[in-house]
Amino acid sequence: SNLIPISVLGDRMFSSKFIKVMNTRHPLQRLVSAYRDKFRDGRKGWEEREFTELIDKYLPERRGSTDITFPEFLRIIVGEQKMGVDANGHWRSYYKNCSPCTLPYDYIMQLETHDEDLEYIFNMTGINDRNVELRRHATSREDSESNYWLYYDVVDDDLLRETYHIYKEDFQMFGYEIPKFLQRVIQN
Repeated sequence: SNLIPISVLGDRMFSSKFIKVMNTRHPLQRLVSAYRDKFRDGRKGWEEREFTELIDKYLPERRGSTDITFPEFLRIIVGEQKMGVDANGHWRSYYKNCSPCTLPYDYIMQLETHDEDLEYIFNMTGINDRNVELRRHATSREDSESNYWLYYDVVDDDLLRETYHIYKEDFQMFGYEIPKFLQRVIQN
């Protein structure tokens, strides 16, 4: 097995012998990506127990449904937050998921500048072998990045504001721009 025991992993996180890299993504784009991937962009037909349980718990009026809308997906996230539930790792804030304030990361990359960031890390660390196979997600990154804001057009202001507050630290800590449609909502 290639699994590393948690005790060994913990030691490596604080060791100067290992390079520690964290990857981030714009919070709003990440939510659209999670919705598109885990909830099949609102299409019927998938059955994944963990996610149907979330629908049943946080959207009782939709019990048994699998074709939820993007605003309903955000209601699940806000519901988890209000209940103090540890959110699913696919949409848990990086601030909570990766502990950037307590773990000594050497580099923090952003998906939006992934190739440039990776090249920089290679150069800074003297890694010459560039034949690293990087996993690319099935959905087009360019498509989800350029059109992500369309998903938020149908989200009411209160839900948008609550969603922002869940990811506020991610916006601030990693320097992500707050789009104008969200600025308008959080300033009111």
